[in-house]
Amino acid sequence: MKEFDTKLMFSFINPNVGFNGSSHKGAHWKPFALEEGAQYMYLDGRYRTMRFFVENYGTSDQNKLEKKLGYSFKVSTMALYPVELLAIPLQRRARKAIPGKPYVFQRPVL
Repeated sequence: MKEFDTKLMFSFINPNVGFNGSSHKGAHWKPFALEEGAQYMYLDGRYRTMRFFVENYGTSDQNKLEKKLGYSFKVSTMALYPVELLAIPLQRRARKAIPGKPYVFQRPVL
């Protein structure tokens, strides 16, 4: 990583699909941010990413997608845990970039 001058590495941990990040945490990765409000969206019963809907239908707005796609579009109704973004500093001075308390964010509706 030195040839690219990488200072921090990030990894997402999604507890909603059974990952708890124990190996990351055991290797001293630190909490950097939490993504709250995660939703799983489905088209014809198949999970699709937000990126898929934006690229193929021009939006990730649930209401607009419901109007465009009708009953073939569904959104999960289960309460989901926040997705965790963990970071590990690769250079000593990069430790300062990791907040004492994780940032909390939500993906924007596009």
